[in-house]
Amino acid sequence: SIKLSTPGNQFILYGASVDKNVEEIISQFHVDAIIHLCRFTNERSLSFQQLELIMNKDERIRKVYENVNEAIAEIKLIMTENDSILVTGSFFLVADIEIN
Repeated sequence: SIKLSTPGNQFILYGASVDKNVEEIISQFHVDAIIHLCRFTNERSLSFQQLELIMNKDERIRKVYENVNEAIAEIKLIMTENDSILVTGSFFLVADIEIN
């Protein structure tokens, strides 16, 4: 539904806990999605190395980040006005977002 309502590229910033089947969840994202993975500050976060291993298995995944705010800032630099960004996954990831 999100892809159908987005005229441009759909960037997905995703972060998950260690107990989630991340590869299965990512397989549900739209085939044209541009995916970025991110750690969060809670101890349940997947490690940077675990996220890199997942990235190497899916060509849609472009980058892994340690910090959600840096990830959002970097993605915004490459987005056009028709693109959208979806930050999703763990509530712990969303809780790390600093709203300015």
